[in-house]
Amino acid sequence: MKMKFILMASSLCMVGATAYAEETAKHQFYAGLAFAHNDHEFRDFPSEGSDTAFSGFAGVRINQPSFFYGFELEYQPGQEVGVAGFTQDGEQLRFKVQAGKDFGVVKAYGVIGAVRQDFQSDVNGNDGHGTGITFGLGAEYDISNHFAVRVEALVDSGTIFDAPLVGGDYGFTNTRVALGGIYKF
Repeated sequence: MKMKFILMASSLCMVGATAYAEETAKHQFYAGLAFAHNDHEFRDFPSEGSDTAFSGFAGVRINQPSFFYGFELEYQPGQEVGVAGFTQDGEQLRFKVQAGKDFGVVKAYGVIGAVRQDFQSDVNGNDGHGTGITFGLGAEYDISNHFAVRVEALVDSGTIFDAPLVGGDYGFTNTRVALGGIYKF
């Protein structure tokens, strides 16, 4: 239920921001897929793990004459993360704000936003969830008017509440490098 609320609220933010953009701006909607390598570090619970996962994303970009800004929603479905000899399945949802510079066929941008993580442990089946911030850098290369490839490096940092393996709260840091493809509408 919470995930649906977050998706709806994020979508409304993207639509609202687009409606209030300047008249000179060019709006560009896009969607894509990414393949990512994630390194997980769990603070207050000495363990780490890594995985690879696919994610889907969609957003809107408002292009100004010398820069752009935009909003993006990304969903990364469950992936298995090994923690202290146990396995946790987790999924991530990110709402990102982008701002950057357009150099023609290449775009460079910074990202800041919010992340939500949900986990389920194979030890006792308990669910855990966490929230935090996400920030990083990215670059895109336009292949054509409708297609682009991108690389993005992000850091997610926050707290897992009611953690499945420890029965309490603990901090997390995820470092993520993703390569993706974009279709621009």
